[in-house]
Amino acid sequence: MKKTILSLLSVIILTTMLCSCNSREKIVYIQGASKTCVFQNATPYEARIAKDNQLSILVTCSDLLLAVPFNLQRPQASMQEGGGSYSTNINDNDNLYYRVDANGDILFPTIGKLHVEGMTRGELSDYLTNYLSSKGYISDPIVNVSFTGAHYSVIGEVNNPSVIPMTQERVTIFEALAAAHDMTIFGERDKVQLIREDNGNQQVVCLNLKDPQIISSPYYFVKNGDVIYVEPSGTRAANREVSNLSSFAISITSILITIASLIITVTK
Repeated sequence: MKKTILSLLSVIILTTMLCSCNSREKIVYIQGASKTCVFQNATPYEARIAKDNQLSILVTCSDLLLAVPFNLQRPQASMQEGGGSYSTNINDNDNLYYRVDANGDILFPTIGKLHVEGMTRGELSDYLTNYLSSKGYISDPIVNVSFTGAHYSVIGEVNNPSVIPMTQERVTIFEALAAAHDMTIFGERDKVQLIREDNGNQQVVCLNLKDPQIISSPYYFVKNGDVIYVEPSGTRAANREVSNLSSFAISITSILITIASLIITVTK
């Protein structure tokens, strides 16, 4: 009797452990990596200007009046009210920015059309700095270039599907998921779809976030306009039951151990 009870308990405990291990393998990121893995990206990531990007470009120098012609200015409108007149800024709360057109160009004050597609922020800043100084417009120009309005979207099996502003240029796939409050336990870690527009073509890439090599993937860093779709498990409901069953099994195991101990004590 005692041997039968102990054998039964052993089977229950083993089954519970196997269920827990199986569930863990489904939700753990970067599996199989050692404690000191180092991965090198083939091409170091740096955000480059693309069509439809919005750019903020600010030119300053020691003599601020010299910089005025090279900065975007808010239009002024004359308003009439009660016989008097006054001026007001239009779209006072809007940011001033340059939108990169379908040809990869922007219209820059005084200079005119500039082809900026493919440049980094630093390259465009250097180009404008050298242009303004070499042409004799400004002897000591400082040009600050930044992206504005950049965003990505995270949808599917995440806790907070949303469109998320990019507050920094280098955002990894894991940081993007963290901004969406991570995947649910039903998200397929090895079937994350990344949708990206590249030169007018839509790319759909399947990413395996369980694989440590994801860190060296060219899709490890999220770009402006990317859509990340976390595919749900095909057995979502079943997984919920398995998860609940694992917790239930642990509780039952504890109860059975208590009952078995009582039976063993009574049958002594």
